[in-house]
Amino acid sequence: MRSRVHEYGGGAWSIISMTGVAWVNDQDQQIWLTVWDSTSSTSQQPNQIDSSSYRLTSQMNMRFADLTYDPVRHWLLAVAEIHEEAESAKGEEVCNLLVAICLKSGNLTVLAKGADFYAAPALSPDGRWLAWVEWKHPAQPWLNTCVRLADLDHPDQEAAVMRSTDDQVAWLQPRFSPDAELLAVGDIDNWWNLFKLSKTEVPKPLTDTVQAEFTQAPWQLGLCSYGWSSHGELLAIVQAGGYSSLRRYQADLQCWLTLSLPFTRLYSLALSGDYAYMVAESPECLSGIIMLNLSDNRWHYLCGGAEPACHVSLPQARSCPLNEGDELPFFYYPPHSASIPLTTNAAPPLILLIHGGPTSSTAPVFNPRIQYWTQCGFAVADLNYRGSCGYGRRYRLMLQSRWGIADVEDAESVVDWLVSQDLADAQALFIRGQSSGGYTVLMALLSSQRWCAGASLYGISDLQRLAQTTHKFESRYLNWLIGDPDDQELFRQRSPYYLADGWQTPVIFFQGRKDKVVPPEQTLRLQARLQQAGVRVEACLFDDEGHGFRLACNQQQVLEQEMAFYLNSLEAAKGQLSDKRNIKINQSNRASCGR
Repeated sequence: MRSRVHEYGGGAWSIISMTGVAWVNDQDQQIWLTVWDSTSSTSQQPNQIDSSSYRLTSQMNMRFADLTYDPVRHWLLAVAEIHEEAESAKGEEVCNLLVAICLKSGNLTVLAKGADFYAAPALSPDGRWLAWVEWKHPAQPWLNTCVRLADLDHPDQEAAVMRSTDDQVAWLQPRFSPDAELLAVGDIDNWWNLFKLSKTEVPKPLTDTVQAEFTQAPWQLGLCSYGWSSHGELLAIVQAGGYSSLRRYQADLQCWLTLSLPFTRLYSLALSGDYAYMVAESPECLSGIIMLNLSDNRWHYLCGGAEPACHVSLPQARSCPLNEGDELPFFYYPPHSASIPLTTNAAPPLILLIHGGPTSSTAPVFNPRIQYWTQCGFAVADLNYRGSCGYGRRYRLMLQSRWGIADVEDAESVVDWLVSQDLADAQALFIRGQSSGGYTVLMALLSSQRWCAGASLYGISDLQRLAQTTHKFESRYLNWLIGDPDDQELFRQRSPYYLADGWQTPVIFFQGRKDKVVPPEQTLRLQARLQQAGVRVEACLFDDEGHGFRLACNQQQVLEQEMAFYLNSLEAAKGQLSDKRNIKINQSNRASCGR
């Protein structure tokens, strides 16, 4: 079960009343139905997976996501994406629609078209009104979008645009209250807060501005961070300073009450009866799904949440100063006290993590990779550089036209500050990132000689080629991150591949051969160029991976090979690697990797 709309998918299933679930099959990207009552006969249905599942749609040139059940019309609402081979051959974009699918026949009706993107269909309690989010190129959904409202009883009428203060607002997650008021999350006053929307009046904030965010960046469809209980209580997941909390709205006081929960990251809120359900993460436990009783605030895990059988290095929320009084937030993980020192210096070697996106964020939660490194003697810093989400629109927009500059400056500022505080060894600094974070890694290695080595996981090295080959959802992203796409010289000046002549620092690459977001040719071309320049470089390509590594054996191989590369870089740079360390690489796995 997985959607590939926008390549990142989301909202790949929906409960169909009490009868079953509709879901997107990863193999054909079609919508399938699974009925709860496995004794009911479906023998007449074609294309069955088993006795209780069958394919609903047969539009094989379409992908579906953001599924929403309409109990009034017995429809399934969805975001659809049309992929035509002829269009792809001509370099034309895929087409996005908002559609309704009849759950009896599988027939499809187009509800909205003309915008470049659609998201978050939401129905009023009586089923008459349909709200959704849409936006057009060159915007991204975290820059500016609009909310539309359609009367399903009068489908010939044009959908109304809900009034906003201006065009530079990112509206997300429209949703109707039990009494049919339309709410949405908007960043009018810098922070993504909740507003009541109207066709004629300006958006009305639910409370005074809360300096926190009521949503995360919408990289995937199907986000849900607020909703109502069966008693009409409004609850919301809120992000502040990198931490999540669950809050209950106090209507009489027009304020939010924070519920006491031992978690640092929450998402995917679902409400039913007197209970709330969500994915919960903390610094000391694996992620899990919790069930929270709203009447007494008691909770328990439905699945997951296991405690690791090892020492856990806990995150420390820290910041270092930026210009004009701003602070640069990050989380610091000290090395395990029982680990064998990797150098003779008192301060530990440090790995700086650069999250992907770049319009995304990191949180202080249990990450097995981080614990692997801290137990091996490294400190780890996890950075929310300028452009990250969760710190307001102004902070998010600080990366505009400065990608590869501002984020690199932030990486350097953090490690310099940590060195000044004796929390990192200046001669043993490493940097690691994936996807867009891999691009920041490559630019940082070019910017200075601070780094002992770096690791780029499916990172971007040629912005011009990325602009020509990337998928529709991000096809104009570089316009905002870099600048005018017709300015070829600007794109070359910000592309690691074209700056490689001055490269000195060792680097290791990891890449999936099935990657549709960052094609593997980018990594292979840069690897070849660095080899010609005499730079110590390794590359590992996985035949069975795309943009991100899903198989556990591959994730393990990445960690082991990356750790060995770091230790060898330390040895080459300082000659101080302890002979007590012995990181072994699975030779059968490594045989498939290119050097």
